[in-house]
Order: sequence, then C-alpha cells, then structure tokens
Amino acid sequence: MKNVPTGEKASEESVSDLEHFISENEFGLYRGEAIIELGEYYLEKKIDPETAFIYFTRAKTWLEKVESVKTDISSWRVPQKAAGVSAPPPGDKTLAGWNLYMIKTPIKPEQIINRATTPWYLDSLRARADKTLSFLHYMKGEKDAALALTESVLKYEPIERQFNANNEPNTYQRLVFCYKRGWMYARPEELDLFKGKLRTTVLLGDFYYAQEEWEKCVHHRQDILDGKFGKLNKEQTADMIYRVADASVWFERKDESAIKMLDPFLNGEYKGTFIRPEALIGLGTLVGKQLRDKAGVEKAIKCYREALKEIKDDKCELSERAKYYMSTEYYCGLGNIHQIEGSHENALELCKSILKNHNTIYKDVCLKQINDIEKIIKYNKEEK
Repeated sequence: MKNVPTGEKASEESVSDLEHFISENEFGLYRGEAIIELGEYYLEKKIDPETAFIYFTRAKTWLEKVESVKTDISSWRVPQKAAGVSAPPPGDKTLAGWNLYMIKTPIKPEQIINRATTPWYLDSLRARADKTLSFLHYMKGEKDAALALTESVLKYEPIERQFNANNEPNTYQRLVFCYKRGWMYARPEELDLFKGKLRTTVLLGDFYYAQEEWEKCVHHRQDILDGKFGKLNKEQTADMIYRVADASVWFERKDESAIKMLDPFLNGEYKGTFIRPEALIGLGTLVGKQLRDKAGVEKAIKCYREALKEIKDDKCELSERAKYYMSTEYYCGLGNIHQIEGSHENALELCKSILKNHNTIYKDVCLKQINDIEKIIKYNKEEK
C-alpha cells in the first residue's frame, strides 16, 4: 500500500486519468459528465474559478454537439432481461417530506444512468453545467450572460419549472433575483470582509444555498469557519458562525445545533460585528417558533430588542423585520396564548412604527395585524 497515492498527488492523478478517459473517445458515454466533474473539482476543491470556467465552457460545447455526433453506443445498451432491474428513476430530482421539498433522486447501485439508458440524463447535465457557468459569469461581472444561462433551469429541470409556474420558491427565481441586485446572500458589507479564496468560497456557499444544495453549502461555509484558508478575525468568525447555522437548519432539518451556535450572540459575544443583528434575528425566529413556550417567546423578543440596538437605520429592512417578528411574538404568543397584559399594545406600537416608512415591504401584513389587534383590544375592553 506504500505506493498508493494520497492527498494532492491522488487528486492530480485522478485529474490526469479523467483527461485520458475523455481523450480516448471524446463523445463516448460519461465524457460530458467527466468534464463537468473536472470543472467542479477546480471550483469546489481548488477554489479556482478561472480554470473551472474553462471546463464548464468546454462542457457546454460538448453538450451542444453530442447528439449530432455519430458515436456507436449500442454495445452499452442494457439487455432486455436486465432492463427492469437496472432501469433509471423517472427523474434526477424528486419531492420529499410533508412539505414536498426537492432533493436529488437516490440512485440505487443496480441502476445504470447514462445517455443510452436514461432519457433525462443529458438535460440533467445541461442544467448542472449551465447553472454553474451562470455563477462563474456572475463572478466575472458578466450579469447578462449569467442571467441568460439561468433560463436553463426552467428549460431542463421539470420540477423547478413547475415550481416557477406555481410561483413557488425555486432556483431560477433566486438566481435571477441575486444576479440582478448584484449580490447573493452575503451582503456587500459581508463580502468586503473576505478576500481571495475566502471570498470565492463565501460566494460558492451562497450559490449552493440558492439551489438548496444544503450539504455543499454547509461544507463550504464550514471550511471557512474551520480555518481551511487561514485564521479568521472576529468579524469573519461571527459572519461564518451565522452562515453555517443558517444553512444547517435546512441541512439537518432541525434547529438545536443552530440555536447552540447562535446563542453566544445573545450572550454578549461578537458585539459590534456587522452580522450580529441578523444573527440575533435568526436566533429569535428559531427559539420563538413554539408560541406556547413562554420562555422561548420571551427569549425571541429579547433577541429582536438586542438586534434593534445595533441597527442604525430605523427604516431599513433588517430593522423592520426585527420589529415585525417581535410584534408577532407579542401578539400571538404573549398576548393571545399567555394573556400577558400590555402585549397586544406592544405589538400594535411596533406595527405602527414600521408603517412610518411608506415604502416598507411589511405594509400589508402590518395593516392586517393592526386591524386584528385593535379588534381584540376593543373586545377585551368591552368584556371588562
């Protein structure tokens, strides 16, 4: 076993082997997938978007040509007697959970997936290549090219297309929104905290967040937090703790580890950091979910109050978000369920404060909440 390559040498040999595999039969089975794998290796492992761009451009060209090139793949077709066992699933994505969220379809060992056996195989590769290529164009500042490539999500991914038609959250909408506004999930002020490979990895985590690729998102953000690219300062550490916690909620489908990660923000750590208000709001939404848990509701309100102390612009979205969430905890939690005196009035005051900004995105929900609360207050007065 002494001669078995490991680490960087093993990676280099794998790249060489894949290139040789492609060169043996450029349009043979699995060659396009191999090109994409090489692109992902350079993007995700080497954090080298320039080389990744070359491979994904090459993959796109391959996918445009492959169906017009005459390549004999008949010898790879599955015999009829084995077709039932090795048949591919109906699509590369499927819906899971009670709320029907999208996941990659689990592939069984006996299922043979390639363009000879699987109708959706090439479209899956096209979507995979074009999404990543759109992100690489975005990183280069080429917004129009990035936006044009996002159309492949709708063209090649049936579930995403259906989500979009139903106006449900989907990858296409998220990527278009982010590309148009000029930043992903890390705000411009956050991105300014990171340089070089750190910055690229932050953006890469955001790219996978937009696609709900939670495992990859958590992996890249955790690499930063673990110091893979160098020791972090206080600002960077605070930022990555929040970003890892945010993605881990979706990846783990439970809140406990995220709450544990975010609790230090409420306990006085990371005061003055850019991300602290947003981290406190995130913690508040987690601990305040169960409105019958009075301690949780009160902790959520404390989170929002602490966040507001550090938000300088009273009319910014972050400030209004904290106020609206806090008003809901007062109204539904302390007021309706726990019947704490003055809670409805506190909720009413917060909603009215938000409406001082005529351009607030919370206008409709605040007006409804005000109407509902005023009816309750009036009823309670009449009962007395």
